Amino acid sequence: MSKQVIKLFELRLKNLEIEAKNAIVESQKRHLQELSEIQNKIISIVAHDVRSPVASLKNMLDLKKSGDISPEEMDDFIVTIGKQMDYTLNLLTNLVEWGSILMKKSSAKLKFLNLNKLVDSEFKKMDISSAAKQNILINEIPIEYLVNTDENMLLFILRNLLINAIKFTESGSITVSATISGDKVKVMVADTGIGMNDDVKNNLFGINRKSSRKGTNMEEGSGLGLILAQEFTEKLGSSLTVESKVNKGTSISFDLQKANLMIA
Repeated sequence: MSKQVIKLFELRLKNLEIEAKNAIVESQKRHLQELSEIQNKIISIVAHDVRSPVASLKNMLDLKKSGDISPEEMDDFIVTIGKQMDYTLNLLTNLVEWGSILMKKSSAKLKFLNLNKLVDSEFKKMDISSAAKQNILINEIPIEYLVNTDENMLLFILRNLLINAIKFTESGSITVSATISGDKVKVMVADTGIGMNDDVKNNLFGINRKSSRKGTNMEEGSGLGLILAQEFTEKLGSSLTVESKVNKGTSISFDLQKANLMIA
């Protein structure tokens, strides 16, 4: 009996070891699959959205070198290429931040954050680009509002929503506001820009159907920022909700977890 009990115990230990190894293998497989999906997305985006403006710059330099372009035409090309490079730089920034956050951690790292101060810090980064289009940035979030969320993901979301709002607004305003409902804080970024029709709105978050509308100052864009912002919003347990009317403006909202220290 004692030998049989020992054998059963050893068999049980082996089974536990096998289960533990299988769990590790499955976890590694999921991690590799996630990395593969990230890699495939980056390759696809670089192939379609980065190559074009770089190729345009090379073509312009070739024309300059060959003397087949006049100084006046060169000046026009420089303005156009400058806008394309701005778009490309923003695109690469999004890719680096998105890939870095996803590869460093699989879940959100929550902490208490002052929403008003966070928005103010993002506004300071947007002052020049907003003023260049005569837009006003308005922070309507009460100073006491605290949220419990991932700072890097939230900054990524806010930055892209603000960039998008400025892109499609001229001589108008971009307002960030927040309201409390239960244990959630609903954050909204609203602009008075050109808005969009239902077809454009319904295709905003499709990775294979990215919106490529130009801004009010003919700014280039791929729609990638909103797609990646949607991914991070989903990781925070919410989603981006879009309301828009042509020539009236657009508002995009999402929910965050309210901090227990909230003073309401």
